[in-house]
Formats: sequence, structure tokens, C-alpha cells
Amino acid sequence: MHLYGAQHEGNAYEHGGTSSEFDAFMEDLVATLDGFKVGKAEQDELLSMLRSMRVEIVEVDSSQVGTALPSAFIPAPAL
Repeated sequence: MHLYGAQHEGNAYEHGGTSSEFDAFMEDLVATLDGFKVGKAEQDELLSMLRSMRVEIVEVDSSQVGTALPSAFIPAPAL
């Protein structure tokens, strides 16, 4: 039973990321886990699960990172 009305995992997002975005995410995740002093065994377990899902997450084998901004994007004024 889904209490929050989420779609099935396989179609919850319009598109996946690039291979470089996945790699950058994994690097950031490791740095965050290290910052919270998460143990190596626990990190390895989580990273292993995420690596096994890479084929479902990565849709574009590309070194490109980031998504282009929409043409109507207007940056916020400087503080």
C-alpha cells in the first residue's frame, strides 16, 4: 500500500541522469557519509546497492553534468 501516492519506481521520473552525474552523486555521497562518520561496512553496503541500480538510473553514457536551464530562467539578484 502506497500512503503517499508515489508512482512505481520504474516510471517515477521522466528521465535518468548521465553517467557522470551518477559518478558525481556517488562521490558526494561518500563525502557526506564520511562527514557523518558512517562506518566503512555500512558505506560499502549502501554503495553496493546503488551501484547495482546504476543501469536503471543512468540513461545517457555521457561526461555531461548538469541540466540546461530553461530559456525563461532569470537568475536571482546578488545579495
